[in-house]
Amino acid sequence: MKETLLKKRLAIIMAASLVTSIPAWAVDKDPQLDEQIQRYWSAQAKHDWNTMYDLLAPKQKASITRAQHSELRNKSGAFDLSNAQVKDMEIAGDLAWVAVGFDAKLIRYPDAPARHAHIWQIWQKTDTWHPVPDNERQQFQILPPKLRLAAEETSLANRAKIAWEAKTAQDWKSYYNFLSPAYRSVVSLDDFLKKKAQYLYPSTHIDWAEVTQAKKDRGAVKVTFSIKPNDPAASKLEPQGQSMTEDWVKQNNEWYFDIPVPSDTQKPTQTKASGAK
Repeated sequence: MKETLLKKRLAIIMAASLVTSIPAWAVDKDPQLDEQIQRYWSAQAKHDWNTMYDLLAPKQKASITRAQHSELRNKSGAFDLSNAQVKDMEIAGDLAWVAVGFDAKLIRYPDAPARHAHIWQIWQKTDTWHPVPDNERQQFQILPPKLRLAAEETSLANRAKIAWEAKTAQDWKSYYNFLSPAYRSVVSLDDFLKKKAQYLYPSTHIDWAEVTQAKKDRGAVKVTFSIKPNDPAASKLEPQGQSMTEDWVKQNNEWYFDIPVPSDTQKPTQTKASGAK
């Protein structure tokens, strides 16, 4: 689930463009970060996986050996990346968002033209600056603070917190009111309450909300929660920790969880653990 949601929100670094145009901003500077970025993209262009391994954070190095890392990169590398240039940067505490433009060329089709792409790459400072790996990008908002709406994010996070508190309390009548108007227009409260809750959510925590200036009526919320089957036979099972990113939509000046509308309004299906009871 987490991998699917992550792919939905992120353009994989070697396959697509996250940002089609980079606005002109005052670019933050950090000499140490600048050096690490230069090392990273130079190594990326040369397929220098030893240097790429050296750039990993200590916790990543603890989970994979140098040889394993090189083997993985050789197997997964589908693109040659070159001509990388930093277009923008914002540093906020121990995080940095770096907008990079680069040329991407398919290795298997050397005669195909290169494609120019832009991404916002996230870096985190521990002992020094390290690139956040793709499988951890969900821990942070995709775009830097200057491209987001702080007040809207606070409002959305508070709204999501109340919705998840209703789920924890199994107050499905209250939770129903947080579902999008589009969903509630085809699934009545009575029909919604007839469905047996499949899961229990003993604890929840809203990690962050993201609302961008470009899409003020769309938002994303990352939530970490514990979950267990709502089944007496599983009562002794320990809850399992999970995290996911939800899509929210703003309508009539209010935020709603953007649960997919059932294609069959007579027998609505539950397609997400967060939307399903």
